[in-house]
Amino acid sequence: MNLFIFLVGIVLAIVAARPLSPPVLRRAATLGVIGLMVVAPLLSSSTSILFDALTAMCIAYGWNIIGGFTGYAAFGNVAYLGLGAFVAAGFMSRQPGHIAWPWFVSIPLAVFIVALVAGAIGVVVLRLRGHYFSIATLGIGVAMPQVITSDAVFGPHGLYPNFFGGGLPLNFPLAEDIRIGGLVLDADRYFFYGLGLLTALIGWGVTKLVRSSKFGYGLVAIRENEEAAEVMGINTTLTKVYAYMLSAAPSSCSGCRRRCARRRAAPTSWPGRASSLPCSSYWWCCSCPAG
Repeated sequence: MNLFIFLVGIVLAIVAARPLSPPVLRRAATLGVIGLMVVAPLLSSSTSILFDALTAMCIAYGWNIIGGFTGYAAFGNVAYLGLGAFVAAGFMSRQPGHIAWPWFVSIPLAVFIVALVAGAIGVVVLRLRGHYFSIATLGIGVAMPQVITSDAVFGPHGLYPNFFGGGLPLNFPLAEDIRIGGLVLDADRYFFYGLGLLTALIGWGVTKLVRSSKFGYGLVAIRENEEAAEVMGINTTLTKVYAYMLSAAPSSCSGCRRRCARRRAAPTSWPGRASSLPCSSYWWCCSCPAG
């Protein structure tokens, strides 16, 4: 059934994205894709692979901001996927020394913090262009796991003692099943999938807003000719940093959702830890259709 859902979704997405299709047909295909994603948990007995597909979709929308609109091929967004997961886990953990906030507080706060971190990193790496920028972003994906396991910052006697578990897994409560009257909906099948669908739709909406906004036109101008964009009065440095922050936010949100679904976080489970390049390339390939 999941394969059938994927095939139907791909056909509808191609129709919706085809510029030569009539506008009415494109709108109908778009609504069809959204409707299919909404009813997917009712059609499939397992939504785990669909959840992963929504994760890739959300990351693709984020990558499209910096890679598609701005023209900067970033390969390090996997770093923000992992950082978002661990920051949210640090807030939600019930272990001693943690504040045990609920997911609806922890996830938005983690996304905000990761976006600020991405902005600080972007001020530096966005001074580079072309393949130099791409290589630098790969380095971010390699360096981020070393940062969160640093004893000087997050160790037992660091600035934020054991915020990321001090090398031990962070555990938090299981999500409760949804009860509507006498009907019980499995959390894994419905709640986490619904959360993934919500964030993917938010990413889609943000993309549409950026595409028709002054900010989006500025990004396209930078992609086409950065020097000409500066002459036109666009603050290219600040615009690129904002784009990089906006690109990191969906990735971090996806990481938060995945970690909630896994119910634990450990440094050894960092996304792409075994090989940053293949993992980053995977997300980049997923992003290509969105670009």
